[in-house]
Amino acid sequence: MRALLSPFVLVFTSLLLGIGSYIGFRLATGPVEWAGIIMIGALLLLFPLVHWKSRTKGALEPSRLRTLLQVLGFVSMGLMSWLLVVAVTRDLVLLLLWTAQLTEKAATVSAQTKGLPALVVAFFLTLLGAFRALRGPRVKRVAVSIPGLPQSLRGLKIAQISDLHIGPTIRRSYVTHVVEMVASLAPDLTVLTGDIVDGGVKELEAHSEPLSKLGPKGSVFFSPGNHDYYSGFYEWQPALEQLGMKVLLNRGELVKFGTGSVWVAGVTDPVASQKPDAIAASLGGEKADFRLLLSHRPELAEAAEKAGFHLQLSGHTHGGQFFPWTYVAKRFHEFYLGLMKQGTMWVYVSPGTGSWGPPIRLGTTPEVTLVTLTE
Repeated sequence: MRALLSPFVLVFTSLLLGIGSYIGFRLATGPVEWAGIIMIGALLLLFPLVHWKSRTKGALEPSRLRTLLQVLGFVSMGLMSWLLVVAVTRDLVLLLLWTAQLTEKAATVSAQTKGLPALVVAFFLTLLGAFRALRGPRVKRVAVSIPGLPQSLRGLKIAQISDLHIGPTIRRSYVTHVVEMVASLAPDLTVLTGDIVDGGVKELEAHSEPLSKLGPKGSVFFSPGNHDYYSGFYEWQPALEQLGMKVLLNRGELVKFGTGSVWVAGVTDPVASQKPDAIAASLGGEKADFRLLLSHRPELAEAAEKAGFHLQLSGHTHGGQFFPWTYVAKRFHEFYLGLMKQGTMWVYVSPGTGSWGPPIRLGTTPEVTLVTLTE
């Protein structure tokens, strides 16, 4: 009962009622459409009641039913989002027609875009986005120029996995596909920049196991993201180390390549009790030829540049994941997507290797990033 009355659930429910009512009054023509919208809203309400409950003290035990309910909640989130887009787009078109005094045309458009057609469009966009998300990532090749880079580090390849979100919709087969993609690239280093898991160790142990094949010992590095902490990071940390990853929490390690040296460092996430510290992560790497920082959140870039790093690899934003959130993410994140500069330092923000929440990608594509160093 307490969970039902938590501030988050109450605010979420109020917003859902408001959005659902708007969609219903603008798109529904009868009880069938209203029933569909109410059902989508009811399934979406499972998101706070089931998904977040699974992360709290006294969490729900892993089960197929709970996973199914989480998936239904996520899919309904996508459907509701697309219904809102359809409703707003429809109203904007009608407003333009009425402003232009094309009342007959407006009446025709209004009649033809309500009811079942609107629901079908939203359902089709959800299916299309799910297909694009669940078919897996592409390889994105990025060249980063580092002045004065020694010969032994030119052509060094770094594979980045970020925001994989192993959980209700990203399962073992998807993870295996990602690992095989990375193996085919033969990287010198493999880095994971947070939000790799979305659930407890007991629940996801089998699904995360393929990560053990990412690379030889000493070549795979991990820095956590906010979802890793939500998922019980301090239980995950030994499990990730058992999978062969070096977990970097405000620290770094020196890796030698011939006569050249690379300082690979990682920071915590702001949600952790141990706050991210780029200066602490740089200590010991001052004389390295190339200094790389793994920071789940890209906004640490200014501190990372001051700490002397050449490149920061990040994730977190998903590039907004799908329309219209692609535009929202761009507006609210200075380092939103792709390769950018912070002063003299490069920043690369991955759109993510998996997807969170609705398994939908439209306007972005999940990726395994292959960074190649050049002079």
